[in-house]
Amino acid sequence: MSEHVTYATREKTAILTLNRPEKMNALTPEMREALIAFLARAEEETGIAAIVLRAEGDRAFCAGADLGELKTRTWKSEMSDRAKVRRALPRALEEIGKPVIAALHGYVLGAGLEVAMACAIRIAAETATFGLPELKHGVVPGSGGTQRLPRLVGMSYAMDMMLTGRSIDASTALHVGLVSRVVPYDRLMDEAHAVADAIAKLDPFAVKAAKAATLRSFRRELDADIEEERRWFALCLAEKDSP
Repeated sequence: MSEHVTYATREKTAILTLNRPEKMNALTPEMREALIAFLARAEEETGIAAIVLRAEGDRAFCAGADLGELKTRTWKSEMSDRAKVRRALPRALEEIGKPVIAALHGYVLGAGLEVAMACAIRIAAETATFGLPELKHGVVPGSGGTQRLPRLVGMSYAMDMMLTGRSIDASTALHVGLVSRVVPYDRLMDEAHAVADAIAKLDPFAVKAAKAATLRSFRRELDADIEEERRWFALCLAEKDSP
């Protein structure tokens, strides 16, 4: 379990916190594994109705993958079982029966956005900035970004964001459907808790059923498409390593 992820509860809400603010909450493999473990814990706890995913620090929800770890990746490492945790975390966020509410502020970039896109509900502070800048590092988004972004905002806008590497602000993210609510930064957690409390008043099985049924329309061939994304990511690494 990573020291950079914490678990707490508030009434019927589990709160998962990314706690690596000095690195803008950049994700390490250990953080991803801890998040998956805590999601399983929240799913098992009968008193929990919803989960809020948030982050410490003022600068970022998550600025992406840890760049030090990214530099160690190769074709071989990317195609290994160890690399599957990067795709397992978004799927865990989607698969869990209890809705995950992402409370987003500051930089929400790369792997951070890929994690956020897998959450059932995304609430943004006015300070939030969103982007998939992986092409600037010579790779493609590698944790489902090429598949989830167009499903959320449409093919044209997703292509624009990914192929230019540009970021968008919270109001634009609301306009294109990347988030469902935008609030002042000092109200972000209040809004997330209000959404979680509203969910807690509903029938738990009906919530689980509605979430699962809705994802069916979203997930046509998603697994196969993400595996193809994985292959392209690995090919980018192989191309960078070739003489």
